[in-house]
This record gives sequence, C-alpha cells and structure tokens, in this order.
Amino acid sequence: MQLNLYQVDAFTDRTFGGNPAAVVPLQEWLPEPTMQAIALENNLSETAFFVPRDDGDFDLRWFTPLIEVDLCGHATLGTAWVLFNRLGHAGNSITFHTRSGPLTVSSDGDRLTMDFPAQPPAVAEIGNVADALGVEPVAVLAAPYAMAVLDDVVDQFKRVGLKVTQEFAQSGNALGLGQRRGMTPPGHGHQAGIGILPAHPREAFLGQHVRDPRFPCSQPLMVSTLS
Repeated sequence: MQLNLYQVDAFTDRTFGGNPAAVVPLQEWLPEPTMQAIALENNLSETAFFVPRDDGDFDLRWFTPLIEVDLCGHATLGTAWVLFNRLGHAGNSITFHTRSGPLTVSSDGDRLTMDFPAQPPAVAEIGNVADALGVEPVAVLAAPYAMAVLDDVVDQFKRVGLKVTQEFAQSGNALGLGQRRGMTPPGHGHQAGIGILPAHPREAFLGQHVRDPRFPCSQPLMVSTLS
C-alpha cells in the first residue's frame, strides 16, 4: 500500500513555522488501527485523513499519536490547502463532514477561512474543582470542554498552572472530575495541563498552555481569568 502524505504548516508565512499537521488523502477509509499507527509514526499533534463523498464534499477525521479527536482547526485548514493547492479542487469552498459536524473552509486568494461550530458554555456541576485546583473558581462552565473561571491573573497563572497537573494526576478520580471532557484524570492522550484563556484582550500575552510531561491526560482543563 502506498499513500501520499503532505505536511502543512498553518498560521505562518515562513518555512518551519506555525502549526504543523500531516494530511493523508484516501479514496476509502483505512482500518482505524492503521490510521492510528500512521499518526503515531508521524508524531505530529494531528494527522488528518479525508475521503471524498458522492455529493462533492469530504469526510474528515483527525488522529493524534494516541487517539482520534473530535476537532482540529489547523489540520482542517491544512487539508483544505492540500485540496486547493495540490489536488486541484474546483471552486472557492470545501465542506468537511466530521465528528463535530460540517466544517466549511473558504478560499480568498492565498487566505483560507473556516467557520467553527459554536459551543456556548453553561454553568456546570462536575465535582470539587476547588480542591483539585487549590483555589476557589468564580464559576465552572462546560461546553463540552470544562472551564474554571478565576478572578486573578498572574498569581493563579503560576500557582494553579503547576498544581493542577499534579493534583489531577493524584486525585482527579477521587474528586469526581473523571467524566467531564477537559477535566479527565490521567490515562491516555495529551499531556496534562491547563489552558489560561484570557478574558480581556490586554491579557492575551498570558494565553498559553502550562504542561507537565510527567502526567499524561486526555485533555487540558481550561482556566479563564477575569481581572
């Protein structure tokens, strides 16, 4: 079996910049263990596989080196770039059918834009988050991803960011957080960490992930700051 594979860097205007993803065109789906093995061999954050549909759209799936995921933006844009620029797709838009619903990517010159699905958060009761974080959140929201909202910026960034990776590794199940995506205790998937999601543009420099490679976790906990 021979497959074409493209590695595409999204969100950049220079070689070896941006977010890399592998893109593998298929005519029909491979067995899941084979796609997972290819993603592991690539060792990129995501490998995208797509299959053409009879209606002119495409089915699209994303695999990390360890699991299949529900949504990946930069790998979707990379797939659209391959179709527009390497495989001769006609027209200026492409619709992908995914586990997160239909995703449409539009082409405008050398720029691509994508319409993400909206997932508004709501207040959630998902366990003793305060004990896991070591601080009392202002609110706990879930979209399906869980998000803890804090009322401080710099102090919580360092103190909570380091502690949450260890606390979830040691006590996530005991705290009742194991069933909510985004607050899953270690088992498989991504490294443990929290995403500091700034509530105001002036805090954008704090928007990053704090990760501890010693503690694997299926998804990071999102933490937003108010002040």
